Amino acid sequence: MDQPGPPAAVVVAAVTVAVLLAAVAGLVGGVTQAGDDDTPLNATSEELSYLSPAPEEVTRETYTRTGIDVSAAAAADGQRLRGRHTAATFEQRFGGVENRSAFVEQVAARLETRALALDEHHAEVLEAYGEGEYTTGRLLGELVRMDAAAATHQRLRDRVETAVEAVDGFELNRTVQEQFVALDTEIPALESPVVDELAAAPFDRTTVYTQATETALVLATAGETHLRRVTLRGERDRNGPNRFVQGATDGQNANSLALKRAQNLYGERQVRGFFPPPLGATSVYGVQGDTAVGEFVGYIDGATRNRFHERRSIDAPGIPAVQTLSDTAGSVELSVETTTPTGPMQLSVTDEDNPVEGAALSVANTTVGTTDAAGERWVTQPLAGATVRATVGNETLQVTLPG
Repeated sequence: MDQPGPPAAVVVAAVTVAVLLAAVAGLVGGVTQAGDDDTPLNATSEELSYLSPAPEEVTRETYTRTGIDVSAAAAADGQRLRGRHTAATFEQRFGGVENRSAFVEQVAARLETRALALDEHHAEVLEAYGEGEYTTGRLLGELVRMDAAAATHQRLRDRVETAVEAVDGFELNRTVQEQFVALDTEIPALESPVVDELAAAPFDRTTVYTQATETALVLATAGETHLRRVTLRGERDRNGPNRFVQGATDGQNANSLALKRAQNLYGERQVRGFFPPPLGATSVYGVQGDTAVGEFVGYIDGATRNRFHERRSIDAPGIPAVQTLSDTAGSVELSVETTTPTGPMQLSVTDEDNPVEGAALSVANTTVGTTDAAGERWVTQPLAGATVRATVGNETLQVTLPG
């Protein structure tokens, strides 16, 4: 998904404002959000929390080995084709229309309406999944379709801007510019590495971890590169006042206040890029950064002053284990190295210290795959209390994660 382009840079302390938002990740520990003041998180160096819903609010937690079904893949492809056709049709009509300004305003208004409808549908899908009305397969199919729809909105917006730039003396008015900026900050338009991975290979079977409430969703896929995406819709208030703007007194800058908040949420040394909303069109601020083991992109809503969307890419082998748990049966041993819930977790199976390939693994009573030639497999760590099992021949070993 397209990422919001950087507006005027705001540089504070040792932060370098980057030109692109990139994927990212962090280590373990900390809390879900900092408080509503500007007190830094009680965390050191890269040891900052993953953005997550409160564990007591989680209604579903699943592992699903799935791809995207044929109908969902076809619907997404159809959406992309319609988007290309719509963009081409715009260019044809724009060249011959008499009142170009009015025509562009109509196109922008339609895009705004469609984007808002897509966001409402996203909220409905999360609620249905959190209440158990949707299967995980259906959820992922809906997310891929919405991702494709949001991309078509952005593609048409880009075509409009290109066509306008080619006409001497013709500029987009302020309202249209703000409508176009807002397209990049609607939740379905925000990047998701997990959804992108599924869309790129729709028929490959991937183990996807999901954790949900009625308004929040965590998606993760495991491997040496651990991909994680989370959305907390309850922290996004599109119609609320921008509290950074409200809080800027004489001599203060709202963007500086927002950057300070980002540094408190993520850690000053982790923030490498900060992107205020162009034209003040929305209250969404983009944050890009990195840690010792990966990269992250986060979005803060000025109305709530909290993160509402985040994506991370994590170098799983680089994260030190917080705890190692094990079980043995004769000469066979299952070893579980934990980090933090929804982060990477490594499972290893050995027989007389030799790696066991093909051991069947399950987490929380769900099959997550088998060990590789090194006797290992990365999985996503579930919430506390789940049981991890490994089956080798007639032997089943198990470890229960501490509560």
